[in-house]
Amino acid sequence: MYRLSLSRPSVSRPSLRRALLIAALLFLALPALARQVVTIGVINYRPKAEIEARWQPLMDYLTANLPDKQVRMLVLSRDEMEVALHRHELDFVFTNPAHFLQLRQRNSLSGALATLVELENGQATSALGGVIFTRAEQSGIANLNDLRGKTLAHPGNGSLAGYQAQAFELVRADVHLPADVKLLPAVWPQDRVIEAVLNGKAEVGFVRSGVIEQMAHAGKLDPRRLRIINRQDLPGFPFVVSTRLYPEWPFVALPHVDETLARKVAAALLSLDPQGAVAKAGHFHGFTIPANYEPVNVLLRELRLPPYDSAPPISLSDIWARYRPWLIAAGAAGLLILALAAWVVRINRRLSQEQRKATAQAAALRESEAQFRSLVQSIPGAVYRCALDEHWTIHFISDHIETLTGYPLEDFLTNRVRSYASIIHPDDVAKVDRAVMDSVRKQSPYGIEYRILHASGEVRWVFEKGQAEFDTAGAVAWLDGVITDISDRKRTERDLNRFRYMVEHTPQEVWLVHMDGRMAYANMAAAASLGYTQAEIAHLHLGDIDPEDRERFPQRAESLKSAPQTPIEVRHLTKDGRLIPKEIRASYLDIDGNEYICGFGQDITARKEAEEQIRQLAYFDPLTDLPNRRMLMDRLRLALIASSRNQEYGALLMLDLDHFKTLNDTQGHDVGDRLLIEVAKRLLATVREQDTVSRLGGDEFVVMLEDLGADEQLAAGQAELIAEKVRAALNEPYALTGRERDYHTTSSIGLTLFHRQDTSSDGLLKQADVALYQSKDAGRNTIRFFNPAMQAAIDARMAMDTALRRGLREGELKLFYQPQRDQHGKLLGAEALLRWQPPNQIAIAPAQFIPLAEQTGLILPIGFWVMETACRQLKDWESDPRTRHLTLAVNVSPRQFLQRDFVEQVAALLEHTGANPARLKFELTESTLFEDMESAIARMEQTRALGVSFSLDDFGTGFSSLSYLKRLPLDQVKIDQSFVRDIAVDANDAAIVSAILAMSRTLGLHVIAEGVETGEQLDFLRQNGCTAFQGYLFGKPLPIEEWGVFL
Repeated sequence: MYRLSLSRPSVSRPSLRRALLIAALLFLALPALARQVVTIGVINYRPKAEIEARWQPLMDYLTANLPDKQVRMLVLSRDEMEVALHRHELDFVFTNPAHFLQLRQRNSLSGALATLVELENGQATSALGGVIFTRAEQSGIANLNDLRGKTLAHPGNGSLAGYQAQAFELVRADVHLPADVKLLPAVWPQDRVIEAVLNGKAEVGFVRSGVIEQMAHAGKLDPRRLRIINRQDLPGFPFVVSTRLYPEWPFVALPHVDETLARKVAAALLSLDPQGAVAKAGHFHGFTIPANYEPVNVLLRELRLPPYDSAPPISLSDIWARYRPWLIAAGAAGLLILALAAWVVRINRRLSQEQRKATAQAAALRESEAQFRSLVQSIPGAVYRCALDEHWTIHFISDHIETLTGYPLEDFLTNRVRSYASIIHPDDVAKVDRAVMDSVRKQSPYGIEYRILHASGEVRWVFEKGQAEFDTAGAVAWLDGVITDISDRKRTERDLNRFRYMVEHTPQEVWLVHMDGRMAYANMAAAASLGYTQAEIAHLHLGDIDPEDRERFPQRAESLKSAPQTPIEVRHLTKDGRLIPKEIRASYLDIDGNEYICGFGQDITARKEAEEQIRQLAYFDPLTDLPNRRMLMDRLRLALIASSRNQEYGALLMLDLDHFKTLNDTQGHDVGDRLLIEVAKRLLATVREQDTVSRLGGDEFVVMLEDLGADEQLAAGQAELIAEKVRAALNEPYALTGRERDYHTTSSIGLTLFHRQDTSSDGLLKQADVALYQSKDAGRNTIRFFNPAMQAAIDARMAMDTALRRGLREGELKLFYQPQRDQHGKLLGAEALLRWQPPNQIAIAPAQFIPLAEQTGLILPIGFWVMETACRQLKDWESDPRTRHLTLAVNVSPRQFLQRDFVEQVAALLEHTGANPARLKFELTESTLFEDMESAIARMEQTRALGVSFSLDDFGTGFSSLSYLKRLPLDQVKIDQSFVRDIAVDANDAAIVSAILAMSRTLGLHVIAEGVETGEQLDFLRQNGCTAFQGYLFGKPLPIEEWGVFL
């Protein structure tokens, strides 16, 4: 028999105790394991271990103050932080101000939750600056200008206090980075900058304020080894600094963070005890409300640093707009050259005829002395006989000498007053003597052109032709000749030479062609455009260079006889066989009976290329080469006509890429563009050949499908099948940054069918767009057909807009008045609240129609009506002793307040109604004021000058800056009801309300709390110093007819 042992196994007491301890620890750890992790990214300006040691106590503090949350810290470089943001791994960011402004632009961040307050030598500061330093023994560096040519160590140009602040000061001193210094590669963390200067690798270094002190505090540096350049002694600032000061680090929530969590974190940061263990462990004072980061914006703009480092493109229309007068003038100049060339040719012919005539006359004179004497007076020139002596003594000269020289004939006969030689231009005397003597020696006639000095002082050109007569002994008896005034001819020749030079050297092509097509002339530009010399082209026929027009030329030439031809486009054949486009303006010329076609041409290759580019830009997307909206609409119109003809269905697919903006913001537009190009290729590869793929803009594409058959259900099935193929193709990974398949995205697709011409092209696009938004609302990465119910919602919105406009005209809008009381229950005034009561309908809540009015612009006339009605009510209250002291608060919309003539409108209403401006109060929201701070302040001050006061509505719901709040000319702030609602049960809301009341007292602002509904809320507000209240505890809004119950 087997015996069963029932004895217990032995367990030692130490083992049992250890097991119980482990179980207890696991039990205590369960809540921590259930906590949601909140990740805070911190930029690593110092070694990672030191930053973790400094800020981990703050993370533990936040964990303790955030129920159900576990706060962890990631210390990251700038590049690592960009990657983490792209992967959505961060919830909050703690970084330098310049980096914050870049992140805000890329990630649509709001303002900061809080600003760091540093501590040094027992002194708190919420500002930072940059330090420029060198070794203490370094010579030759005393001021900023001495940095030229020096070697510089720095932590990188992305650091505000470690580079940008110093660069800004140097720019002010006309020292520019990197042009004027030798920049070493950036080193990080900033401790290594100091090491580089101390070991001699660099002569100068940049670090942020506080780094030197922190290294000294840690025993890593003796500050006496360094000398500060451009040292600034700033009262109240505890660190050594070389630049002006900028706000300290902001603590920022990312857009996806829940508003409640962000408010709790802000409350925890602002509530941190400066004397507590957390602040002491981190060696800082705490956090304050967000600072004004506009000085950082100014610095980034001045240095052209991100996000202010880009520049707009020049289009062809800009070039035309800028140079249009010059282009028109060039065309006009071409026509002028054509006319002048024709005139020059005609003058040249005339001069040739005159030259032949003069030669004939001279020959006739030599035939006999008798004939010379009888005809001498008819010769167009001065006929003479003179001796061959020093003065050319004249024995006979015709009357034309007086016209030629301006002197009387008798002056020249036997040199009575002057000799003819004395009026020859001094520079030409030797030339004339030489020509005559050569003629005598050769016993041949002479002809010479020279200048004479006219009696009027004018210099004239003459042509003298003569010959020597010899006696029987062979000696010269006399000289006979004729002197002709050729000044006009010389001027003509000079002008002709000028015009010839202009024609030869103008960049405009000039052609002269015989009527049969033989080439008569081509200027240098014309010949060079085809690769010929002028000598080569003179032997060509027009058909050789214009083969396409060879057959048409005779007909065109004849047509030009009746009227000039408008510009024509031809293609000329170059010497090397290329065809180049040209524009030719041609006209008919008849020169002394010789017929020509004269043409002015220009190479229009560039223009043709530009026209093709314009056509491409007009109908195609320049990035993807897909048809753009214009071409899509043309093809869609034709598709609707074809659908009517063949009774077949078609479909429109509208799609966009999910989260494309995030890619653009984090990776840059170059990467975004590469993605769009790849998407276009995939769409073309996925759809059928007869389908149209178009890009409307941004990441929005449209695919038009045709010939889907006559059955609606089958057509819808085909369209959905193609849409699914498109969606699947676009979901495949993309290679965008050189690495293989490194990016993944999805797409949302809206789909609508079309049949015949039941819906217009615009209507179909709207339907597809509505379906696209339905796809997005369904969670993205989906396909949705157009739903008529969605269109019905849009139609309902339009109907409400129409009804609201009618209601404004017909008096359906009413003002209700909610009382405002002080802490003793005394009535102070009221807030005017808008209500809309259409006839025979229930009242429509303001939340339904006010946003619509803002979007459509109807808020402007509505707002004016509200202000006018409120002013009239104030005027009515003046007549009743019980109400004449009351104030009336009116909400002013952002769109209304930002009108340029807002102040003028208010002044006109006050004058027209007679209302007391001191009893009128405008309530503005934070978003209204912070869109354009400077303009808002100016407009508020102008309005206050009229006597009207201002209240800041919904205060505390945004992340406004205290520095901005100090500048605003406010009289009152209104605590938003979202804070008042839970002040009795929510410690965070109570802390925020207390802070608002304390801050308002400091700034001298009145405070009113709205939404007060319980006695507990009222007691808390009174205890914390609130003196004005509004809410259902004191009365609900009533029309003025029922308002007597409050008096």
